[in-house]
Amino acid sequence: MPIRRLAARDPERAGRLFATLLGRRGFTWQLDGEALLRAHKPGYFSSPRLPACTPVTAVIAELDHDLEQEHVQDHGHDAEQRV
Repeated sequence: MPIRRLAARDPERAGRLFATLLGRRGFTWQLDGEALLRAHKPGYFSSPRLPACTPVTAVIAELDHDLEQEHVQDHGHDAEQRV
């Protein structure tokens, strides 16, 4: 997905870059980009893509915030220190 997003910003430039990287003079992102991705990342295309983020209701967000605060109180550090 990151390659696709970057290429969407400037498909001509992406085409020149991949033509150089691949040593394929006639490569253009508009014509060949999708096939390139499908050839090298078949697993990505074999199943439907799920949303990258999940919207939550205000109630769930509040519960999450409350749980986070309990964690901070119990462990003495903020959430950014957790991994």
